[in-house]
Amino acid sequence: MVGVGCEMCHGAGAAYTADDKMSLKNKEYKRADIIAAGLVHPVGEAPCLVCHDPSKSPTVKPFDYATAKDQGTHENFPLKYNHD
Repeated sequence: MVGVGCEMCHGAGAAYTADDKMSLKNKEYKRADIIAAGLVHPVGEAPCLVCHDPSKSPTVKPFDYATAKDQGTHENFPLKYNHD
């Protein structure tokens, strides 16, 4: 997951990480507000397949979205945003 950041899956963050949205200046943000500002949530299979494509990594076993989703994706990231 080296080099993979939030925007790879959740879309460009300029709008939803603004000071009045999801930021250290607004720790009480609401998920609905940042989704309305452009956060892609929930993330479906399509963004995963941009990188998990056999033509880009032919030596890696086929990507199984359901298994990957069950295993979780955020455990390796230091930040966790779970505000409703």
